[in-house]
Amino acid sequence: MFQHPVVDTHVHLWDPKRLRYAWLDGNEKLDRPFGLKEYVSATAGIPVKKMVFLECGCQTDQRKQEIAFVLESKQADPRLEAIIPYFPVHLGPRVEVEMKELSRNRSIKGVRRMLQGEEEAGVCLAPDFVKGINLLPKYDLHFEVTIKHHQMSDIIKLVELCPGVKFVLDHIGKPDIKNELIDSWGEQI
Repeated sequence: MFQHPVVDTHVHLWDPKRLRYAWLDGNEKLDRPFGLKEYVSATAGIPVKKMVFLECGCQTDQRKQEIAFVLESKQADPRLEAIIPYFPVHLGPRVEVEMKELSRNRSIKGVRRMLQGEEEAGVCLAPDFVKGINLLPKYDLHFEVTIKHHQMSDIIKLVELCPGVKFVLDHIGKPDIKNELIDSWGEQI
């Protein structure tokens, strides 16, 4: 099947017995632990050389426990090289001390604060959000962008306001392929 080593840059591991994930409520297929055992089974035959964990939407007050959970997994499988946790960048300078502390963990390479569920336009352009994002290079962290296609113009503005920040676009900005609404997305991408 695969002959070249793979770097899986978007791995989700979760355990609803340890952490609360409200988005799993009522989802019989997913409301169960998905850990390394399940990952190894799902990727059998694929030469995964390295993995990057991305936060899974646990309750925001449990973000440190999620990091601890992933670090335990990393001890069991050192291929798990990088962690991208949730981080409240929208709070701006008020979380700089916590950001500095977070960056001391060499496994943490960036942060994510999902925007895809935001109803209001321009959330990522609020002054504190922009200030929080602009702190990331100081701590050698990047920002993972998780949006839907209609939020692309706001992200383009954010990138322009944060020239020193590295951004990673998750899920290619989630174009609305199902409804064939991809022209605007395609122009902006």
